[in-house]
Amino acid sequence: MKTSHHTALSLIISIGLIISSCSQKKEDSSSPENNIEQVESTEITTNEQGSYVPDTSGKLQAISEEEFIKYITDINNPKGFQYKGSIPCIVDFYADWCRPCHALNPILVELGEKYKGQIIIYKLNIDRAVIVSEAFGVRSIPTLIFFKPQSMPAKMEGAPAKEELEKAISDLLLTK
Repeated sequence: MKTSHHTALSLIISIGLIISSCSQKKEDSSSPENNIEQVESTEITTNEQGSYVPDTSGKLQAISEEEFIKYITDINNPKGFQYKGSIPCIVDFYADWCRPCHALNPILVELGEKYKGQIIIYKLNIDRAVIVSEAFGVRSIPTLIFFKPQSMPAKMEGAPAKEELEKAISDLLLTK
């Protein structure tokens, strides 16, 4: 009987630790080892008419809440979330203090390079994008939102394995 109580208690503690890993902010999220944005990223560029020019270099691209609304999708559109881009993209909702977000980042870097020219991967810091995060119902991180022209966005919560993410890219973004 004692063994089953210890097992149950261990399981409850383990689940609690997993759930809390991304629900509480770390004290020092400004230290370099906690900063995901150190990944080489490019800035949003526009042409002479002010139109967005997508960067298909394969590098992860940090995007602000204002840029998200201007170039990805308007969150107040009565017709719903309609992707404004012409190249499919993934938006990674993350936070510097989130350990699973750190674990996912190298996979995103690798897949950005692999699918260079076919998709764009953006990173949106939820601590600086509260309005967009709420509009998309981001309740846990990492959360990935997949956007494809003329399609409804798709959502994936958690840090998927590389193979699972590749399948999602193939099924959600690269199929006609």
